[in-house]
Formats: sequence, structure tokens, C-alpha cells
Amino acid sequence: MKKLIFVVLICLIFNACNVVEGDDSVALLTTPSLRATPPTEGNFAEPFGRPARLLNCIFHEQREFDIFVSRAEVYDIPDDSGIISGVIPHHLLAGRLIAGFFKTAAASRPDIETIIIVAPIHDAEGIVVATSLSDWAAPFGVLDNEQGFSERFVSVLGAEICDDTVEKDHSASSLIPFIKYYFPDVSVAVLLVEANAPRDFSERASALLARFAEEKNCLFVFSVDFSHYLGPEQIYERDEESRKAITEGDTEQIARMTNANLDSPKSILAFSGLNELLGLELYELDNTNSLEISGVAYPHPIYDEGLTSYFVFAGVK
Repeated sequence: MKKLIFVVLICLIFNACNVVEGDDSVALLTTPSLRATPPTEGNFAEPFGRPARLLNCIFHEQREFDIFVSRAEVYDIPDDSGIISGVIPHHLLAGRLIAGFFKTAAASRPDIETIIIVAPIHDAEGIVVATSLSDWAAPFGVLDNEQGFSERFVSVLGAEICDDTVEKDHSASSLIPFIKYYFPDVSVAVLLVEANAPRDFSERASALLARFAEEKNCLFVFSVDFSHYLGPEQIYERDEESRKAITEGDTEQIARMTNANLDSPKSILAFSGLNELLGLELYELDNTNSLEISGVAYPHPIYDEGLTSYFVFAGVK
């Protein structure tokens, strides 16, 4: 009986979501009498332990995936340079763009060890910043979690550890099969951020990511879809606004943007901040929308909720 109670308590510790208190400290809420000790910067041997379950790629459809990778093209970037960071879609309608970005990154930097995904939370349910310590059951094998980086999302950025949020949000989960396909041996860390995260979140996140770049050969992926819910004329206008703000580094304009322009200003601001810290050169690699991808004439019932647009940007060095 004592052994059974011990096993149940261990399961509760590693499967519960956690409540964050403050920016640089974490209280791991499990049961009233059991609290884990938060990690400290630079000491991440075994602060949390390894979670018991694998996260599932619940948005993966193999037939569609095969089409995406078969149509993926290598984007044009300067010779003898590599992609360090990028903005890509998470709608799988734009799967060809996702595959093209990862195909290009893999060709330009075969030494990549870890991929960090920064993406929006679509259904927050009270969670502002989320991460996971769990590995992924990807279609092509297990994709390991870069646990040391994930733990620092908790200790430095105040992220909550919540497997369900990370697994069920397509903003990160939809990218995992592409990562495992193009980078069979990398590890991954996921950071999800809600629109109402603290104003200084992006600055703090980009500073932490820059430190990661000093420790490992990283690829930083910012998963963002652009204009939502508009018609053809409006969507092209909004894309031009977004393009101008991103290429000119207009952080105030980006911070004010809504879904009419893009679905995660916090992620884009972190992308811009990281590029500046690492001295990266910005390239626009692709831009399209759901009307152009589908080939179905507008108007049509499939567009009843409006169009969505997509960009691929890269920070190159």
C-alpha cells in the first residue's frame, strides 16, 4: 500500500500544470504538501526529473505531410550563410511553406543541435506562458525535449509546465513532424505565449534565447500566422503593413497589431529582438494566403470566416 501511494504521488508531481509566482521564481503546484524546488540559472542537472508520458502530434496527417515535403523547395539565401531564426506559419494549409523553411535550414546548417519554438497560445484558459518537459511521439520516432532550456523557460520567464496546453495547440504541435523529418537527431524546446503576456516578455525572451545560442547550435522558430478574417483587398493591405513594420523593426507598431495583421505580436517582437542581439540579417522568403493556396475563387463558403495570410522570414548569418 505504501508503495502504491508513493507511485500515485509521483504521477501527480509530473503530470500537473504549475502555478507561477513572479518573473524569476516558480512554485510548482502539485499537492498541498509536495512542491518541487525550482531550478537556478546555470544549474539544471535534475531539478524536475523526466516526465513519464510522450506528447502526441495530434494534427499530423501522413498523406498531407507527404504532399508538403514533396512540394517543398529550398529558399534562396546567400551562399555560405545559415538560417539562425525564422518566422513560419502553423496552419497546415501552408504546410509547403513550413517544409520549405525547414528544408532550407537543414541544408544551410547541418550542425543544428536544438530547435526552439516560440508560438502563440490560442486557447489560454488562464495560462499566460506555457512549456513542457516532455518528449514528443513524432511520426518518425521520438523527438527529445531539450529539458535544460525548457526548465529555464520556467525559472527565467515564469512559464507554466502544462503538457495538455502544448500538445493541443497547433501552433507548436503541427511543426513537430517537420522537425523530426528534416532534423532526425535534434532536441526541441517549446515556449507558448498568450497575447496578454507582460509587456516586457518579448525582451526577456529574446535575451534568454540569445544565451541559448551561445551554448548550442540552435535554430529559433517563431510560429506565427498573419492576417485573419478579412477579404482579399484588405488582406494584401494588412500584409504590406506587417511587412513594413517587421523589416523596419517598428516594435511599437508591431505591439499594437491585432489578428487583422498577425496572431502573435509577442512572438514577432521576440524574433526581432533576437535578430538584433545576434546581428542577423533579415530576409523575406515567402508570402501567400489561403486564397492563393486553395485556388478556389473568392467568394466561396470555405472563406466564410475570411482569409489567412502567411509569411516566411529568416534571420541569416
